[in-house]
Amino acid sequence: MGAKCSTDQKQPDDSTKVIKEYLWVYGSGIVSAITADYGDVVLADETQPLNEGDVTYYRTIHQETVNTLNQFTMNATAYAIFYALYAHETYALHG
Repeated sequence: MGAKCSTDQKQPDDSTKVIKEYLWVYGSGIVSAITADYGDVVLADETQPLNEGDVTYYRTIHQETVNTLNQFTMNATAYAIFYALYAHETYALHG
């Protein structure tokens, strides 16, 4: 949860009331690939509250990708936050 904006609103009795607009923020992780026949295709996605670290997406989206393709992927290009040992071990264990 975060405050998008905050304004002071003057009241009839000359007091000031703070008005805040709140928003609930989510973060998404996706796995995509480019195919010759379809173009960019999303293979897996996971959405969590923003208070979860990016690295927590890895296991879920990797498993969903394996399930979608019915095989382990041999290569990956990932955002630096996925430089967790267990992310590297996934590929090491499968050659």
